[in-house]
Amino acid sequence: MLDGLLLAKTVVTGSVVIGLSILAERAGPRIAGVLAGLPLGTAILYFFIGLEQGPGFVVAAAGHTLGGLIATLALCYAYWQASRHATDPARRLRGLARACLAALPAFGLAAWLLSLLELGFAAAAGLTLVAIAAAMAAMHAIPEQAMVRRVRLTPLMLLVRAGTAVAVVLAVTGTADLIGPHWAGLLSGFPLTFFPLLLVIHASYSAQHAHGLLRNFPFGLGSVTAYIVCAHFAFGALGVVAGSAVSMAAGLAYLLAYWLVSRALRPRRGGGAPA
Repeated sequence: MLDGLLLAKTVVTGSVVIGLSILAERAGPRIAGVLAGLPLGTAILYFFIGLEQGPGFVVAAAGHTLGGLIATLALCYAYWQASRHATDPARRLRGLARACLAALPAFGLAAWLLSLLELGFAAAAGLTLVAIAAAMAAMHAIPEQAMVRRVRLTPLMLLVRAGTAVAVVLAVTGTADLIGPHWAGLLSGFPLTFFPLLLVIHASYSAQHAHGLLRNFPFGLGSVTAYIVCAHFAFGALGVVAGSAVSMAAGLAYLLAYWLVSRALRPRRGGGAPA
């Protein structure tokens, strides 16, 4: 049973990351950035944590995961600021390393500060929405980039795309009983499908293309918020499998509503709304 779960975690997580990477290459950062905000990473973590620790653990962790989303926005902002002037293609990898060295500590620091707060679930949800709105405003100035060429999928590229996400899933689910719902929830907010995608796009194209993903990511993050809010109530009432399905439906409903609204507003705004 344990070996089967380990294999399932690895296969599911790796497949999701690789699929998002292929989508980013074919559709460009605008669509990929929004879809990367889908609750795929959180859903994977919640599903396996729920199976191993029980649905009550997920219910207790949900409010803390909202805090993890705020830490993720801190990661994105730090990544952007650390790489915004890295325009020299010859120094792309150096700029990527500098961005990682700024982004990961930013997530850790933000998560630690949030762990000190005693927020109820409603307060955590409200604070998360405020943080998303602030990130939208802050990153609106980032110009969008279109990918003009595809990157050949090599074994090393696949390893980079899937390895980080799989490592986070195995680490969080494997230690959930030790770190408890508080830190398991915070770490569940880590962008385990988005961050490897961001690194690959930065390494394969440029910092500007990575910024195109960052610009649109907060718009899609509302989908994760909808998933978590629904999971807080659905997992306890419906169990892990049905709760996961209902919560994912809530996340998809947000994304559909966002797409319809942005499409309706696009003619008035001259095509400026993300889609």
